[in-house]
Amino acid sequence: MEKLLELAKKIQSLFKDFYRVSFLFFPFKNILPLEKFEGIKKASDYDIFLNKIYSAGRRVDPKDPFDAAFLYKIYNWNKDKVEQDFTLKFPNESYKLYLGALLNFEDYGDLPSWVKKTLLKLL
Repeated sequence: MEKLLELAKKIQSLFKDFYRVSFLFFPFKNILPLEKFEGIKKASDYDIFLNKIYSAGRRVDPKDPFDAAFLYKIYNWNKDKVEQDFTLKFPNESYKLYLGALLNFEDYGDLPSWVKKTLLKLL
């Protein structure tokens, strides 16, 4: 069990039929149930979106605003519900602080204008 937990803490990637699958230890509960995609259990797109907001407050990686904008553009979730669910999923964390990190576009270098325009709708 210890080896499994240690393995879960490290990001491991493998490729299966052109899909990248990453495993990592993430100690927060999902808002929505896990989904099955091609026989693999995965977090819902909504939970992935919330995780992207959280990740933006913990690191600077251009894939976070890009992925978040891509998902938000598709689903256009209610921004008040997003804030409420972020607070539920990440207790004792400030949604506004993490959102501010996500929207600090200068930190990410060159981002497409559609990414910025889409994410600014969260304000």
